[in-house]
Amino acid sequence: MICPKCANEKTYVTDTDKSGPIVERIRRCKACHYVWRTKEIPVFNLMDTEEIKAYETYIAQSLTEIKK
Repeated sequence: MICPKCANEKTYVTDTDKSGPIVERIRRCKACHYVWRTKEIPVFNLMDTEEIKAYETYIAQSLTEIKK
């Protein structure tokens, strides 16, 4: 993970807390020693592949129309 303060790529996890499906981690940068917390939340997809493709096509068309 990239440090949000100095953009260093060398970071590490100092502590992990799992409560149910949510995982919280405390991370530290090796360069500037900045400490921050991240939260990992599972995302469930309720659409099947055909619905996803249709939605992606719709979004792509909408973005194309906005750029014109």
